[in-house]
Amino acid sequence: MKNSYALITGATSGIGLEISRELAKLNYSLILVARRENKLKEICQELKYKFNIRAEIYATDLEDPKSPEKLYKFCKEKNYFIDLLVNNAGYALPDSFHKTPLEAEEKFLRVLGIAVVALTKLFINDMINKKKGKIMMISSVAAFTPPSTIQVLYGPIKTFINRFSEGLNLSYNSICSHRGAPVVTEAKGKRLRLTCKYHGWSYSLDGELKAIKDPEDFKDLDFSCRSLAGIRCETFGKFIFVNFDDEAVSLLDWLGPIADEWRELQFDQCRLSARHSFDLDCNWKIAMEANTEVYHVPNIHPTTVAPLLDHRRNVNTLYANGHGRMVAPPPRVDEKQDAESTRDVGARAEIATVGEIARTCIQSYGIFPNWVSQLTEFVL
Repeated sequence: MKNSYALITGATSGIGLEISRELAKLNYSLILVARRENKLKEICQELKYKFNIRAEIYATDLEDPKSPEKLYKFCKEKNYFIDLLVNNAGYALPDSFHKTPLEAEEKFLRVLGIAVVALTKLFINDMINKKKGKIMMISSVAAFTPPSTIQVLYGPIKTFINRFSEGLNLSYNSICSHRGAPVVTEAKGKRLRLTCKYHGWSYSLDGELKAIKDPEDFKDLDFSCRSLAGIRCETFGKFIFVNFDDEAVSLLDWLGPIADEWRELQFDQCRLSARHSFDLDCNWKIAMEANTEVYHVPNIHPTTVAPLLDHRRNVNTLYANGHGRMVAPPPRVDEKQDAESTRDVGARAEIATVGEIARTCIQSYGIFPNWVSQLTEFVL
């Protein structure tokens, strides 16, 4: 990464400082951005000396509306292409909402919100033109927790950052290499080729540019560097896992011992029997966490789930990387004997290789950050 530049805002403390150190370990050249120039100089020297990297500082306060553009111009004048933009700068307001001056709140929203949008807009065009580059948005668990009566604005602005990031992911991973128009606009379908509706450039299913309209007007155009931007995908059986981080660990390393436990379920032999989609009127994280325990079952599911399991004997296993497994055995007939499983999913094909736990218990896996699935001898 010696010739790759990363720009980190809020680089003098907390998460920003730790990210700067980790990127230095990866041999990135760094542009460190923060308000305190003396602190920036100190950290810059430390990282250059310890990791033998190139590093520069840019002291600015992002509450200044002109600051993002000045920072972008600084990088352009130095001929620094930013391979990784880390939008990290932020802080918390110390007082309750009714005690905080409006001016302070406007500055707060500018640093944590408007400056993030501005920096992203300024640097993303260079990334699109070069067909490389990444943007890291630093959010917070406050985006997922109930509102705070003290930090009234902090959670909402972090929720905005999350939604902004999701929108960028959807918008810029299927864009035509000509003028950036979307190539795939439907949620599902089947095509022999992918064609941009704006100018008619067409791509193979592997993303390679295959044909353009009026080719005589594009003399010596090199098709080989005009492919669609790729997204890292890995498979486990017939399941496809999408990962927007090219440098993340492999899927098998991420799953760890769970990959071995899942082999008995023959993911490569499964087939789609039904598809259901539900809109839940709650934060997605609440829905995910509800599947990590069965303490609520007697109250919420007294006639459906409760007869199938013994919530007092539930066992949870925690794995590395935030994963977990929940196993709930069937109810006890008496002190020594469990009731037979009363699960009945209608017409089914049994997975012959599963072990006793999947046959006799309610078993559910949670894979961080957003997979939860009951795995039995019938259902994946």
